[in-house]
Amino acid sequence: MAGLLRKLAGLVVEFPDEQKGSGSAAAKDSADQTETDPLAAIEAIRADLESSTSLDTRKLDAEADKLAEHASESLAADGTVKTDKAAAGLPTAASALPQIRLPIVLSISQVYEKAELPAVPGGFDLVKVAQMLEDPEITGLPLDVRARSVKMAVKAAGGEMKEVLADAARRDQALEVYLNYLSGKVDEIHSQVESQNATLEQEIQDFITARRAIIESNKAKLEAARQALHSYSDSKQAEEERLYQLVAPFVAPGENPVVVSSALPQSGADRKE
Repeated sequence: MAGLLRKLAGLVVEFPDEQKGSGSAAAKDSADQTETDPLAAIEAIRADLESSTSLDTRKLDAEADKLAEHASESLAADGTVKTDKAAAGLPTAASALPQIRLPIVLSISQVYEKAELPAVPGGFDLVKVAQMLEDPEITGLPLDVRARSVKMAVKAAGGEMKEVLADAARRDQALEVYLNYLSGKVDEIHSQVESQNATLEQEIQDFITARRAIIESNKAKLEAARQALHSYSDSKQAEEERLYQLVAPFVAPGENPVVVSSALPQSGADRKE
């Protein structure tokens, strides 16, 4: 094939269109027809592809689901990510949120593989043509000369350039379908994230509100305990004064066993404040 490309390139360079005589008019018409037919074919193919999907995105969704389920099973079996939310005092509603599953990210070659592109008759697909254009035998020639040489080589081998263009259209369609698939998944994930984040934010606010209520309740209990202490202290002082007065007539001055005191013992809470 390399030798044929070189020979054909020599013919293209030796007999450019502008130097052909009137006797080559039929050949020129044939060349023009070769140029026109592939374009018509590619438009027809594009029209067909618009009504059909060359890449089954449902299979990608199914594969993503399987991967997500496998990952979940692995984490559950591992046991290292288990968290007792109730013991930690955390809300448990978040555990009921649906899992956000990322789409499968394919390489270009994987997109083509998933699209199951049909084989091109004669084996002259876009990959083969690209290899022919980069053949070392003709890489030093201008691109238009190399392109015409490849066309002639494909035709000489029984292939048709319209099949090559059709292969390009199918590949382009597969790439476009996958791009739209990823774009749709991003929109879907965006919606899920917005919804879940709103739920989580509300849970956070509810959690904070509940905990602040407990804090205020604890403060109220402490204040009630202090009030009880002061109330008892006042009652104690009043009782000590009564006892002191009752005992006073029976003892010498300074020998009264009752000690009247208004001082409160210093509590741990008082020391902290």
